Amino acid sequence: MSINKFIKPVIATLLLPLSASASAMSMGNGPASDTDYFYAGVKAGTVMPGNTQGNSDLQSVTGDKTYTAGVSFGRKFQDRFAAELEYTYRAKSDIDSSSLVGDISATNSWDASANTFMLNMTADLLTGYAVRPYVKLGAGASSNKSADYVLVNNNETSTWKGKTTTEFAWNLGFGATINTSKMIDTNIEYSYVDRGESKTNSDVTFIDSSGGSSTTAGTAKTGKLRDQVITVGLRFKF
Repeated sequence: MSINKFIKPVIATLLLPLSASASAMSMGNGPASDTDYFYAGVKAGTVMPGNTQGNSDLQSVTGDKTYTAGVSFGRKFQDRFAAELEYTYRAKSDIDSSSLVGDISATNSWDASANTFMLNMTADLLTGYAVRPYVKLGAGASSNKSADYVLVNNNETSTWKGKTTTEFAWNLGFGATINTSKMIDTNIEYSYVDRGESKTNSDVTFIDSSGGSSTTAGTAKTGKLRDQVITVGLRFKF
């Protein structure tokens, strides 16, 4: 069963606390404790992909900037630490290159997107202030969706069909939490996210200049999904 079938139910589950928090805000209530409480969060930001690496002809190419959005549900405890479950969507990033050697031209194109689930731990470096810097470490799994990898070499086109794979993922980051109100915190965060690899199928379909096609067994194309991510988010406490 594809991991994507679990995404909508998980998102719905994570968003339930947002509804509860909004209801509490409408009644003017805050969390029972200022140091130990549950929270739900939303965030969005920009993704700066690293070099693709892997075994493709794009291994030294950096993908285009793209965007990310996510939700989280967690618990703050001992006025310093937090544990949370986080889901993020990483939009596709186009990866392209072209070259010309003599009369031979070659163009490579690919893109990949990801749905990532992480269990994160955070620790505030300072407590008792309106602005609290923190560090974050997390690990989980990422469902990486690869588009078709297409190589156009003069008048011949080679295509490796894309596929979705589940990979180990981890992230390391730091940021600052701003105490916006009794019910809401604002977060600004930088993180390095490793989502494992994006992969194609191994079979290659060739289309020559006359339009004839053939499919042969080959080697799957792989590329790393290693990103630098900057996000801004809101945390709703209850």
